[in-house]
Amino acid sequence: MTNTRAFRTLSLSVVAAAALTLSACGGGEAAPEESEAAPAQSADSGEAVPTAESTESADSADSSADSAQSRGGDLDDARTAVQTAEDENGGTAHSLDFDDNDLWEVTVLADGTEWEYDISTDGSTIERTDEDTEDDADDQRELDQAEVTLIEALETALEDTPGTIDDIDLDEDDGTLRWDVSIHPEGDSGEQEIEVDAASGDIVSSRHDGDDDGDDDDD
Repeated sequence: MTNTRAFRTLSLSVVAAAALTLSACGGGEAAPEESEAAPAQSADSGEAVPTAESTESADSADSSADSAQSRGGDLDDARTAVQTAEDENGGTAHSLDFDDNDLWEVTVLADGTEWEYDISTDGSTIERTDEDTEDDADDQRELDQAEVTLIEALETALEDTPGTIDDIDLDEDDGTLRWDVSIHPEGDSGEQEIEVDAASGDIVSSRHDGDDDGDDDDD
């Protein structure tokens, strides 16, 4: 009987010890669940949690800002581009256009021959050269008669309407030479069409051309 009681006592002790061990292990496993749940409470701390809609709105705003900044070129770069083109063949600039690839297209006339240059945004590097084999004697005559240069006409137009340059070219209307200038006004999605007299340098016409969707609004 004594041995049986001792054995039972020992067995109960082993079972109790095992139960305590399991209880301790179970308590250790519960802690990570509380730790993992903690980050979800950060929303209650007052910190803003980005949503898909807010991210899309921010991306759209950034895209619109980039698009606005890329419309047209500035006057300093235009001066450099014209100088680069004229130095290439000793001619005189007849037209200038800031194209969709952010390159300056500069047309230069030299001894009746028209040369077209694609020039980098900063105006320093010629990317492409093209010679027009057609007779450009009339354009050369107009350019020789103009007393106001392309850059001078741009300066006049931008003083009247601050913004960025779209294009400019020399044209004759009813015997009067003029520089036709297109400007993207600051803070405006449309264009300002300005005519500068190629003899006097005065602005003879200024008209707002709607917006980028093509709507016209004559002043």
